[in-house]
Amino acid sequence: TTPNSNINRKQLQHSTTMPFNHNFADDDEEYLIGVVRKARGCFNVNCREPSATKRCAKCQVAVYCSKECQFNDWNDDNVPHKKVCKLYRDNTAADMRPEGNGQKGAVALGLLSVGLITEEVCTKAMKDRSDAFLAEAKRCLDIDLKNDEYGFRKATIGLAAAVVCNLGKIRLQCAATVHDSESEIGFGRGMVTVNHIIFEEVGEGGDEDVRRRLHPPSGAGDIPEQCRDVVVEKLKSFFRRANNKYGISIQSVNYGRGMSWMSDEDFRDAKKELEGVNGGNMIIWIPDMAYAMEDAMRDATK
Repeated sequence: TTPNSNINRKQLQHSTTMPFNHNFADDDEEYLIGVVRKARGCFNVNCREPSATKRCAKCQVAVYCSKECQFNDWNDDNVPHKKVCKLYRDNTAADMRPEGNGQKGAVALGLLSVGLITEEVCTKAMKDRSDAFLAEAKRCLDIDLKNDEYGFRKATIGLAAAVVCNLGKIRLQCAATVHDSESEIGFGRGMVTVNHIIFEEVGEGGDEDVRRRLHPPSGAGDIPEQCRDVVVEKLKSFFRRANNKYGISIQSVNYGRGMSWMSDEDFRDAKKELEGVNGGNMIIWIPDMAYAMEDAMRDATK
């Protein structure tokens, strides 16, 4: 079972003057936790009753059909709940997963990290989170465009992209920045940044050589060439969805860890292709200057 991407989201019911809603993914994430509970049934491994509904008061993830089952799971010989209860809570509860600037971490990543969902389910859930963000960004941008008496603004967002080794895989991770004149949260009034809007696997990350190449002592690091092509395709997919489904184009991409190759002449055609699925709108490509300077200094000393 995968998350339902067609549920009614709260952010679409808000008034037309409300600032960016950082709870944009709550409906999808509560649904996902429900999917986990339904799939596992009673968390007592010797029971697994599918109709279990009594939640652990601490983590709010585990469910049981009786106090006896809860007691047995708490003291289980293999994976006692008393050892993982805090881990579940820290990775899923809204008040335990803040990421700064009023944000909350992605529940799907927390569930994946503790083994409660598969890679496939996590990928689907993160795309649902991406859609929920784009819908909320569209609502805010529409308000801004209506209030723009000079007609200067466009329905655009910015991305901060990086490729990292995370949870045993090489992954493309992108935060998104959207203009919201009503918001006072983010990098100054009117700008909101939300993490993990793109979270996509682009290669296997279990090899130590790959990890060292991507996370060197200094500089941006690098990824295998085949992974570069996958990164471009993942970005294309997001750009196309943002543009075709929500009428949002990408204004800029700030690229850092694992993406210095985007500055190479060889990838000029790839950038043109990305702009092609961006409604033909030009994209400002901005390398992370800290990494760029480290790479340049290292190259100069070779």
